[in-house]
Amino acid sequence: MGTNSNYLSQVINDCKGVNFNKYLSELRINYITALLFENKEYLKYRIETLAKECGIASRQNFSDLFYEINGIRPTDFIRKRKQELDSKNSFSAFNPA
Repeated sequence: MGTNSNYLSQVINDCKGVNFNKYLSELRINYITALLFENKEYLKYRIETLAKECGIASRQNFSDLFYEINGIRPTDFIRKRKQELDSKNSFSAFNPA
């Protein structure tokens, strides 16, 4: 980015109110959360695969960060999202547009 890491970290801290590592973790979790909403194929992935997809090496770290940011464990999020999609599909089968 053409700047030193200390300066960039300070700018992120000043603008976002979090340190660089926390900000990067939030970006990663928000990225994977968006994919889970937008692409139902991701709902089939294992937690380890989702963690790697967003650049987090540890399944436990991913799960903890996901919970901290979204307020729900990734396994519970996936289960709920599948239920939402199933109920939506069931409803549209009975009510064609």
